[in-house]
Amino acid sequence: MTIKAEYARQRLLFFVAQDVTDSVRNRMKTLVESLSNERSWQIAAPKFIDSIDYSGTSEADVPDETVGCLAEVYAASKGELPASLDAQALAEVELLVKVAQDFSRAYSLEIEFELDGVFVGAIDRGTLDKSLEHGLLGEWRAHLKS
Repeated sequence: MTIKAEYARQRLLFFVAQDVTDSVRNRMKTLVESLSNERSWQIAAPKFIDSIDYSGTSEADVPDETVGCLAEVYAASKGELPASLDAQALAEVELLVKVAQDFSRAYSLEIEFELDGVFVGAIDRGTLDKSLEHGLLGEWRAHLKS
């Protein structure tokens, strides 16, 4: 099967949604590097993100820090993606969520997910919220069954 370059893609980001210690930063980096090498990815291997945004902050403010994982996935909602590729894309997203869930549980962290910059859910100490479980994953699974 030929994969068309024009299939819609989205950026899935998960990140630690609380203060990040050097220990958590290093563990996340190791996790993402391991995840990237674990399998062949549809578009590209996930990337470790460690950035600080100073825009909009004054000396008294704390800058926004993002430590997590960025992956590019095929979009499920467009209806143009062949079912087999759509199922593979969902499997990749489910793997990313599972890995984030395990990390969250192991280190008692809150992790948030964004799809193209829009909040789609969170995991708190290993527990998926309804937005992530029923919204993103549940809707995608239902889309594949239809």
